[in-house]
Amino acid sequence: MRNGASAARRRGASAHMIYDVKGVLASVERLLAPGGTLRATVPCISQIDAGSTSDSWFWYMTPRCARLFFEERFPGEQIDITPYGNVLAATAFLHGLALEEMDRSDMDVRDPQYPVITGVRATKSP
Repeated sequence: MRNGASAARRRGASAHMIYDVKGVLASVERLLAPGGTLRATVPCISQIDAGSTSDSWFWYMTPRCARLFFEERFPGEQIDITPYGNVLAATAFLHGLALEEMDRSDMDVRDPQYPVITGVRATKSP
């Protein structure tokens, strides 16, 4: 893909498995067209996978950590950081409970003290 060719990129929850997060953000920012947007999610509270991916699990990103990484490539006012989760969601997740085992309304409550996932929306300057 040529530089500045993409209007939007969505990155699933895999940033925690990329050691060179700064390098990846530089590449994504370069590929985005002016005004293009990157949406990403990264884990904040999680267990480390004991299986085949345990050696490639590098990061947990608090909302503050995510902001610092993204501000190196995107203007601060063009970054929206949203923490998702609460103490019940974190506890349920760490115990391996399925969403179907929980009351959905309890899981939708957002408590910035217990972010399970950090959501990021960053837009490249026009």
